[in-house]
Amino acid sequence: IAVFGINAATCEFGDYSGVSKNEPVSPLQGIINKAGNKIQVKTLPWIGKLAQHEVIPATAFQHQEYGTFKKGLKVEYFANPNLTGQSTSEIKENIQFDPDNQPPNPIIPKTPMSVNWSGVITPKVTGSYLFSLKKTGQAKLCPKSN
Repeated sequence: IAVFGINAATCEFGDYSGVSKNEPVSPLQGIINKAGNKIQVKTLPWIGKLAQHEVIPATAFQHQEYGTFKKGLKVEYFANPNLTGQSTSEIKENIQFDPDNQPPNPIIPKTPMSVNWSGVITPKVTGSYLFSLKKTGQAKLCPKSN
């Protein structure tokens, strides 16, 4: 079974969604759960048409914990627009912040707020890369290179 589409592997919620009593299940995961081991279920990551840019795959992101690299990026949420003061944090597999269309997350403060992702991007191929940011509202892309 092939499952394709922008929301094949994600759960999209509206801003009216409350806190779910059950773990959200994407269409892809629901089909995998129903098919079991008898049928092979495949999908491709959704890349979309962001002016022909490629979305960085989750496998390229790492963060450091006590000197060891681990999968994902550290995400810090601040209860102000300035990235200052006390923060809450978690590890996410990629850079995506769309709280209106994601399951409610109790560690994300109400607006005004700010978010900081930190980690390392390891591309599959050595070369020059152009980074861009698709956003609504204020945003700043501040890459730090070694």
